[in-house]
Amino acid sequence: MFHYVMSGLRVTSDCAMPGLIETPAADAAPDVRIRQGEVSLALAKCDTSGPNWQMAGDRFLLRIPGIVRMTLDSGTAITWQCEGDARPDFTRGDIN
Repeated sequence: MFHYVMSGLRVTSDCAMPGLIETPAADAAPDVRIRQGEVSLALAKCDTSGPNWQMAGDRFLLRIPGIVRMTLDSGTAITWQCEGDARPDFTRGDIN
């Protein structure tokens, strides 16, 4: 697990994030957790949506077709999943 400070927030991530300020693990819980996991193609009970995003209550889904899907939950958790053959390149800080 990696630990960062970003815009004053304590962030933990299961992947390296080049360009962010890495910090030692803190005793306090992180403000934001970023992790790879399963992300659905659509949110249940969607309130509003756009061409590549949906909102349902305090959940936000962003989809970049063929690249990645991400959900943001309650402003404290980000879960991401690559689509198709896309794979993260953590040495460059992108997905290709």
